[in-house]
Amino acid sequence: MKTTFKMIVALSALALGFASSNAFAQAGAGGRRGGGGAAGFNAPIPTIDALTTALMLTPDQVKVITPILADMTKAQADFTAAQMAYQTGRTAAIAKISDAVTDTQKPMVAAQFAPPGGRRGGAGAGGRRGGNGAPPANGAPPPAPGA
Repeated sequence: MKTTFKMIVALSALALGFASSNAFAQAGAGGRRGGGGAAGFNAPIPTIDALTTALMLTPDQVKVITPILADMTKAQADFTAAQMAYQTGRTAAIAKISDAVTDTQKPMVAAQFAPPGGRRGGAGAGGRRGGNGAPPANGAPPPAPGA
């Protein structure tokens, strides 16, 4: 069992490292690539055939790695299901917050819960919002999206 766990950790680290280095290479040195989720969590899991070819695995290695890949696939499916459940709950919670505020405040609620890439400049990233995502100290409302 410990060996299986160690193999899962090792293969996960390998996949995470590959996904991270691939994202870095695509973004360019020091660049940032858009997208959601943590690097590697939604990266495809290679098939045993792909690993066998790429790594020139022996039959004994295939026997060890095949169930590990099955565990990884199940864990990824569980993670995806949890993400979807969280998103559903988050959407419902934001709707309840919107129901509790005035019509004037509703667009501000949407702005507060927008993904960081959806905000112009982003909080604390040289944009016009305060460091905690609050409006600027002068009390002026944030600029409209696309303005």
